[in-house]
Amino acid sequence: MARPSAIRTVIAADFDNDGYEELFFNNIGDVNRLFRQSGAGNWVECDIGDAKEPKGLGTGAAVADVDGDGRLELLISHGELRAQPLSFFRSPENDNAWMRVKPLTKQGAPARGASVKLTDESNRVQKRVIDAGSGYLCCMEPVAHFGLGQLRGPVKIQVTWPDGAKLDLEDVNACQFLKVPHPDLLQSFSVM
Repeated sequence: MARPSAIRTVIAADFDNDGYEELFFNNIGDVNRLFRQSGAGNWVECDIGDAKEPKGLGTGAAVADVDGDGRLELLISHGELRAQPLSFFRSPENDNAWMRVKPLTKQGAPARGASVKLTDESNRVQKRVIDAGSGYLCCMEPVAHFGLGQLRGPVKIQVTWPDGAKLDLEDVNACQFLKVPHPDLLQSFSVM
């Protein structure tokens, strides 16, 4: 990570769903790079195959689960220095578990600024914030994506909205996509 490069976008995402986020550096005029944490807590560069794009002129990148299979895909845009087509990369298949959470506002829009905390069966906690940005000329999907590795048990999810409202969900099965409405909407559906 100490080697300087012309970074346009930095993406923190769990591409392999092992429960630990990797860092992707999208560069312009230099190879793209991917880092993961080693067992000692240090960041080490790892092979990203074709996404390295040695001749790429990346100007932006975004990550999303485009096909709904629980694995993240990577889209890289090019063109600031010279016209190049978009690049689309799928993460390798594996059997790691995952969870995706999309908090919604009272109006049903993505709840930008909301935070999502996931506690797995081993009591490990992961946190994500719903944020649109990540770099130059790009926008991420408004979804908290969590890799769970080989854990299959239920998880706990806590969503906190920017207005301070909170919702706790217990015993949520892994490998699913949840849209979570604002708690004020849930109160309007209470049974009397």
